[in-house]
Amino acid sequence: MIYELFRPLVRWLFWNRHRWIIVLAGLFVILAVAVRLAGGGAASQGSRPQAAGPVATAPAAAPAPSSTVPPSPAPPASTSAPPAPADSAPASPSVAAALQVADVFLQAWVSRSADRAAQIRAVATPQLAAEVTGPGAALAPATMIDGPLTVTGQGLSAVSVSAPTDAGPALLTVRYTAGRWLAAQVMLSKTGD
Repeated sequence: MIYELFRPLVRWLFWNRHRWIIVLAGLFVILAVAVRLAGGGAASQGSRPQAAGPVATAPAAAPAPSSTVPPSPAPPASTSAPPAPADSAPASPSVAAALQVADVFLQAWVSRSADRAAQIRAVATPQLAAEVTGPGAALAPATMIDGPLTVTGQGLSAVSVSAPTDAGPALLTVRYTAGRWLAAQVMLSKTGD
């Protein structure tokens, strides 16, 4: 009996060899819209506060759990001065500090000095330090920085920097980890034909 109800639908669906693909695509679109309306609205609302304050949100979120419990009784007993130092004490990692680390790393990366590896290890993640100080490190084509650093992107805990070198633009990602900025990725951008 149920088969008899669905028989016209099945016959229409498979009457043409391409129609079932169109129907499945339509069902997929309907399913995607339903999922977006049901769960996507709540997820996008939750992600908007994170995107609203990219630099200030991440550092304030880490110290806040340990400092949120004691300061909450303190503000009613005191004036509004204690919350201001509490908010300004866990200062967000500044882009200027990231640029300083990027400059130190790039100067060490293009140099051919004897203490090059030590300079790189001081401001880079262990993975990047191993990459750029390994056996092929002497083959790096860049030997000098030709101009100022430019911030090309900024996120919660990462800053992307571009620096002109004599071998083309160097692209560097600096990440804020363990309370300090470290160079995480570097590459030369391909230019020309």
